[in-house]
Amino acid sequence: MVAGPYTRGIRTYLVISLLCALLLFPLTSQVLSQDGPPNLPVISLTTSTTFEGDLNALVEDQGTDLTVRFDLDVPAPTGGLRIFVDSDVEQIINRLDLPGFVFNPRTINISPASFSTSFDNSGFALTLTEGATCGTFSITVFDNPEPDTYLPATFDGLVEATLSLKTQDEVEPEDQIDISGISAYTIDPNAGSSVVLFADDASQLPPPDPKDYDEAVAGDLSGDPATPTPLTLIEGTTLLSATSATGDVEYVTVTIPDGLQLDAIILQAYSASDDGVAFAAVQSGSTFTEPPNGTNVANLLGYSHFGPGTPAQVSTDLLDDLGQGEGAIGFIGPLPSGTYTFWLQQAGESTDYTLAFMAQAISRDYDEAVAGDLSGDPATPTPLTLIEGTTLLSATSATGDVEYVTVTIPDGLQLDAIILQAYSASDDGVAFAAVQSGSTFTEPPNGTNVANLLGYSHFGPGTPAQVSTDLLDDLGQGEGAIGFIGPLPSGTYTFWLQQAGESTDYTLAFMAQDISRICHPVN
Repeated sequence: MVAGPYTRGIRTYLVISLLCALLLFPLTSQVLSQDGPPNLPVISLTTSTTFEGDLNALVEDQGTDLTVRFDLDVPAPTGGLRIFVDSDVEQIINRLDLPGFVFNPRTINISPASFSTSFDNSGFALTLTEGATCGTFSITVFDNPEPDTYLPATFDGLVEATLSLKTQDEVEPEDQIDISGISAYTIDPNAGSSVVLFADDASQLPPPDPKDYDEAVAGDLSGDPATPTPLTLIEGTTLLSATSATGDVEYVTVTIPDGLQLDAIILQAYSASDDGVAFAAVQSGSTFTEPPNGTNVANLLGYSHFGPGTPAQVSTDLLDDLGQGEGAIGFIGPLPSGTYTFWLQQAGESTDYTLAFMAQAISRDYDEAVAGDLSGDPATPTPLTLIEGTTLLSATSATGDVEYVTVTIPDGLQLDAIILQAYSASDDGVAFAAVQSGSTFTEPPNGTNVANLLGYSHFGPGTPAQVSTDLLDDLGQGEGAIGFIGPLPSGTYTFWLQQAGESTDYTLAFMAQDISRICHPVN
């Protein structure tokens, strides 16, 4: 299909509508006082998308969303702060669903009427609300028919656009009619721009950057224990390939990202004509503090030899051996997320080796079908620690089951919602949930004093809290309970879950977010 002039005309009309709304919106910029320039606010820009992957990408056939966020070091001044963002791609703003945004704007501390686009639609201006220290807007990518006959270089295929904050003196002459009233501010040098990828479908996106390290390609590993070579693991396998010459001492800092754990370090390859023994040691942290001579093994997390002349031969796991090094701190099982520095050495002849670091995602979800029944003891509930994002609790509540779960919301997070994701019962559409603060549940299932509950509610198809709705608000409004409004802060809460009728399968999705990234609307 071809995008005709009618389609373009509608989108142009809507952009003009935004400009008309802009004329009705009071624009102000900071004015220099007679006493000299004010302390200018420092502004930063970040972007994120709903694309499921490592790339900051907008994919047309997936209908992904772009969120643009602005942060200030001080509240926006009287009348608001007018901001200009430009890009290096002509008409790229028209690859966003401007009509959808006009009719359904999604903003925090930004008036939709304040939006205007630059002359060539490469950028936009907007006004951050007076008193705000942050502002966001979200917009969906426009699913443009292919091939495009208007400007295929922008509207077809993979396009990389860099969105950058601009100051008032960086507005081009041709933009000064459309982009006016820009405030005085300073741009954060570390967060002034962000790259966004646009694609028709995911097959056009580039593969993620390789995370493997190969000395033959990337250069020698560091020999300085204070500045080791960095290696960030990905879910799955990350390879480290090196040549350890005679007497080489090499250091690598391995970062295990949040949500992952290191399950194994497999010696994938080892090549040396005579010397079948090499050495590895590990400490927690981003540097290595022990010298290669006179090492105090009590300060090591672990150590081991590896190679054909040791138990840690090719195709075997070195991680367990490291954890059992005699006299070291030691560890058992996987290494959790964090930073660890490895010392690698070959005292004999030159050796080529490859270590495969095997990391997997830590599942914080709880599924009774896999992990076993939830606890029926209010004094020892089943523990469930939330992560940022979604943590699932899936259970089968047999007739008369009384089940208890202690949910921990870590510091820095808050619980925004409990979505009833699924509910299956042939006839009984009503189940029950209650919550108390703390790690136990103190009220009995019979003769419950609701005044001692933080909240309670029924849920299921036969209640207002149906599938795909939020149970948290209903819990907070339980009549006679302590009650609460809005998100639950970090802490420990114990839930009582029960089905008095027939057996029911259900899934609850606990939605938590980082409070430092929450942009609160100003009054």
